[in-house]
Amino acid sequence: MDRFLLKTPAQNDAPNWDWRFLGNLQCPGLVIDYAQFETLKGELPKTAAVLNYKRINQDAWVTFVGGTGTGKSTLFNGLCESSLSLAGVERPKTGGPVAYVHKDSSIEEEFPLEGIRIIKESLVKLPPQPSSGMVGHLIALGHERQEWRHLILVDTPDLDSVELSNRRMTEDLLRLSDAVVFVSSEEKYADEVPNAVLGRILRSEKPCFFILNKVRDRDSGSDLIRVLEGFGISLQENRLYPVPYIPSPLPEKLQAEQSFQEFRGHLLSAVKGKPFRTHREKDLNGLLNELREGTGRMISLLAQEESASRAWLSRLTEIRESISMELTETLQNRYMQESRQQLGEKVRALFAKYDVLAGPRRLIREIVLTPLRMVGLGKQTRPQFSKEDLQKIRREADYNPVLRAVEKFHIRVLKELSPADGDSPLFHALRKEDLSLTREEVMGLLAQAFERLDSWLEKTFEDLARGIPATKKWGIYTTSVLWGMLIISMEVAVGGGFSIVDAAIDSALAPFVTRGAVELFAAQEIRKIARELGEQYRQALTAPLQEQHDSYVRCLRSVMAAPEAAAGLKTFHAGIPEPSFSSGDR
Repeated sequence: MDRFLLKTPAQNDAPNWDWRFLGNLQCPGLVIDYAQFETLKGELPKTAAVLNYKRINQDAWVTFVGGTGTGKSTLFNGLCESSLSLAGVERPKTGGPVAYVHKDSSIEEEFPLEGIRIIKESLVKLPPQPSSGMVGHLIALGHERQEWRHLILVDTPDLDSVELSNRRMTEDLLRLSDAVVFVSSEEKYADEVPNAVLGRILRSEKPCFFILNKVRDRDSGSDLIRVLEGFGISLQENRLYPVPYIPSPLPEKLQAEQSFQEFRGHLLSAVKGKPFRTHREKDLNGLLNELREGTGRMISLLAQEESASRAWLSRLTEIRESISMELTETLQNRYMQESRQQLGEKVRALFAKYDVLAGPRRLIREIVLTPLRMVGLGKQTRPQFSKEDLQKIRREADYNPVLRAVEKFHIRVLKELSPADGDSPLFHALRKEDLSLTREEVMGLLAQAFERLDSWLEKTFEDLARGIPATKKWGIYTTSVLWGMLIISMEVAVGGGFSIVDAAIDSALAPFVTRGAVELFAAQEIRKIARELGEQYRQALTAPLQEQHDSYVRCLRSVMAAPEAAAGLKTFHAGIPEPSFSSGDR
């Protein structure tokens, strides 16, 4: 057969014609049928690889397929006119594909089917020995028949093989084939698995030659057609070749049969010249359309997952904020009540240096209060604020609510955000043992967060201790009498509190001292610090929840398609060339 050129876009003419990245695409499986996505992800690279191979390699692939024990190896040997593939009554005989190719064939160059290793053996010098093939390998037996220079004949493992890898290999070789020889027998033609494959072959419009082997009843052909119609398969009678039962598996015995000779002539005519070019063009067009539709479907599925992922992240944040609010309401009131008093003492101490009558007032207070304290009345001086005091409060605090909040977060995520599909990547990722924070990790995060809070408090008081601006000083001195009557309310505002005796003495002295203004200003500063402290403390308490939230975000993103991969898919899809094949006459 003369060589011819398919006028297709060159491989380099198509943008990003490297299809291998297609197998790396992934998604969480939030809303789509993940099994469908996985099937598509596996099929697209194969389709692209086969398309590329058939654009540059114009050998005609003829694949023999069939169920266990149907005799396809015998028919393969008969066509090749030599005992190449091991045949016999024991089942099965073919452990891997065996190919009959010209010794100069470049079958291995750019071979598209990953997982199949080609081993070339020569038939020129050594007499052929029947081969049972090798799992995961294609044994290519090289001949010198120039008239079959363009042909690659392949005997495949059984379609109903118990070895899943063999069945997949046969399916992949069918994708590569230009014509198919489907072999069945009287005891096998009603089998469901082979007939399902036959239906797909016929729908692909590849030339298909159905051989009903080992025929003993001349009405078997009619029965076969009726059975196949029951499977929804329409088989043309002119493509059905009943071959009678032959006890001997030797090729020469088979070649004498008229029906086999008829099959042989029709097959060889279909895989050369114009009929082959016509079918090859149709096949390439079909592969292009399959690739275009498949990548378009993949883009749509990834877009659905991207949209669902955004909604998932939004819901995740809502759950975290809800649990954080519950937690801070539980813990913040107690903590702030304990630490607020110490803050008040510290701020008042800082501003006391601007109280010009503080000394005389303290003298009067002590004269009046000392006898009362001797009988148990009056209040004791509270210690000033220290960093160690706050640390002690935290050490003695009960952080079980934080631990329970983290646990609750994990339970709600599994309940509300886990995909329903147990096979989806996100379903499994959310259940990894190291995803949920341990008690030690929670306590470590709290310690780090409180160290940051302590540093902030220390810096805040250091800034206050550097002195108050002159404008604030002037306000303190000039408003002393005006605000003196507000001492009691301001003390309550700053959380200090007074005993009845203290309130009475301070009220009596109020018109003569400046402490009222000092306390007013202190109250304002304490309110400001308390607001900031509240936010800092909330962040410290919820730091484990934030870290758990971030781990869920990382978990989701680890199973999402990378932006560059999604963009690459769109570029690849846009670069798939339109069908524009033509061929000249021989």
